Amino acid sequence: MHVEADFHDLAMAYFERVAAQGLVYVEVFFDPQAHTSREIGFDTVITGLRRAQQDAAERFGIRSQLIMCFLRDNPPVRFREVFAAAREQGYRLTMHCDVDQQDSTTTSASASTTSASSASITA
Repeated sequence: MHVEADFHDLAMAYFERVAAQGLVYVEVFFDPQAHTSREIGFDTVITGLRRAQQDAAERFGIRSQLIMCFLRDNPPVRFREVFAAAREQGYRLTMHCDVDQQDSTTTSASASTTSASSASITA
């Protein structure tokens, strides 16, 4: 996965599969940093996925939304500014983190708190 067409083709393979199952709406999770960490531009990832969404709507009648995820190999505190900006723009946020990970307390990344060994909060 290196160019926009790679992301488009992967997403289209998924849309073809769900179309064969009779689905008309899907929510697609994707982790951009798995690719940006390899110096693949975010715009390459999102443009390929978005183009596939449009093609799937036209070709199969499937509506879709993207759900962007952050890989859990980084503590939530690293995303404090991203979460704050997204919250200011009205996005609904969900954060999952492992308490055993360094700097993983949810108070460091969000106003909510928890003490479970694996935490999930929606802000």
